[in-house]
Amino acid sequence: MGTLTNILGKDEETIKKSFKSATKNTLENNGANLFGVPFPLPLPTPELAAMQSLAIDDVDDLGVMSSAYAQTIMALDTAFPPGIKIVGPPPIFDPTFALPIDVFFQFLIDIGITNQIEWFEAHLGELLELDIDLLVKCDNKEFAEALNKIDPNIDIEKAEEAASTICGSFAIPSLEPPVFNFKMPDFSLGLLPIELFAIPNFDFPQINWAINFTLLELVGIIMELLTKAISLVMKIVEGIVAFIQYIVEFIFKLIIEKILIILAPLLQGILFVAEIITYIVKIVAAIIVALVGHIIGDGVVTVIVASKLDLAW
Repeated sequence: MGTLTNILGKDEETIKKSFKSATKNTLENNGANLFGVPFPLPLPTPELAAMQSLAIDDVDDLGVMSSAYAQTIMALDTAFPPGIKIVGPPPIFDPTFALPIDVFFQFLIDIGITNQIEWFEAHLGELLELDIDLLVKCDNKEFAEALNKIDPNIDIEKAEEAASTICGSFAIPSLEPPVFNFKMPDFSLGLLPIELFAIPNFDFPQINWAINFTLLELVGIIMELLTKAISLVMKIVEGIVAFIQYIVEFIFKLIIEKILIILAPLLQGILFVAEIITYIVKIVAAIIVALVGHIIGDGVVTVIVASKLDLAW
């Protein structure tokens, strides 16, 4: 399993369950935002939003849209293998990609750091450049000194002693840069014959093609982002908030330009608009989390980013 399934669930059935409640939130809030950035598409006939929200209470899920969301998450999870894009020197990566999060956090507790997530985020830039290989080789004093340079409150002797209990128990992951390889899901599976059109109608796109168009545009934007891998890593080093803000604004600006053209005939239906807004916002959140795991390794930073984006199951 990859970055996203570790956070959202191991199978499509688990993942699709969250889509209905998220769509209800979109209807009840007259739109959606991600990290405080509103998605720039209004709901048509907003006076009907509350009634539409109530109307979907009695269904288990939202059919093709719930399935499409889950399929997309699974496809992104496969396409974004966790790895290290900037191999150095020095390599820049989340140290908990090499050392399990629970082990690293216990180590932090042992050296007197009580709020591990807050501490990790406060020292993120330095931690991404921490030479975790020192711990692999059991150069514990040098590792303790490196931590003390990051946070002078850390006692070197105490850190050296704590390091001796975990050193040599793990290995540095492969430093081969991971490759993004996206395979398009088949959104026609499970549709009723009356819903399914094998050929897209550009005057009035059917639901499976509408999702297909939207995801293809998102994949194009991902490809553009991946050409900026070095600057993305530098954004993460600057801080998680700056990184998230940058990616959300970048994707929202580009995707809205595309879907207003492609999906214009469908944008009069309030439920469809609420679903497509929800789909895009949740998929963009997933892209950001997967992208972090893809360029600096799947560790505590991805957990922090997922938490900030309310991406959970």
